[in-house]
Amino acid sequence: MKLPISLLPSSLSLLLGLSLPAIAMPGMDHNHDHHQHGSGSHSNHAMHDVGPADATYDLRFIDAMIQHHYGAIEMAKVTINQGHPGAGALASDIISAQSWEIANMLRQRQLRFPDAPITPVRYTPGQPTGLNQLQPMSEADKAAMRMSGTMEMTGDRGKAFAAAMIPHHEMAIAMAEDALAKSGDSFVRSISWDIIRTQSDEIRRLRGLL
Repeated sequence: MKLPISLLPSSLSLLLGLSLPAIAMPGMDHNHDHHQHGSGSHSNHAMHDVGPADATYDLRFIDAMIQHHYGAIEMAKVTINQGHPGAGALASDIISAQSWEIANMLRQRQLRFPDAPITPVRYTPGQPTGLNQLQPMSEADKAAMRMSGTMEMTGDRGKAFAAAMIPHHEMAIAMAEDALAKSGDSFVRSISWDIIRTQSDEIRRLRGLL
């Protein structure tokens, strides 16, 4: 049974960062813009790099993908009731699939890393990656990982949703491919394959909205 995101265990749901920044409206000042737009796609890829294959790679991947999934849910929620049937149906599918994957990742995080901090952790290039040496994600880190503020809020909402979600999904697929290259963990590999399969199909559907 797939659990809605509202039913996640409250202690674990802290990983989602409950003080969430909203999808940005045009004209708003984002204090995280330099993460998202400053250097184009290269900057985005660098921000989503969870680092080398080592003892905490799987933890960093899970924490990064949870935040990235939450960004997709943010965009889908503001699309679902906007009068565009194709976009609304796809947004609903994305919310359902990614809420389930978030719940699954949270459960597996607790099983695999019971001594990890409850808050999500990040990879910092050049810094140690031991379990007790990882830095927590800041609010700006979470917003950048979610790719918040990248969806245009005026005009055709269906097309805006597709234009923002396609690169968002492409980033998730790139992260999943990186995990397949670096991780030997059965869960991480399984969910990475699921992400690649599901989101590749959704990209095809999103392109149909354009």
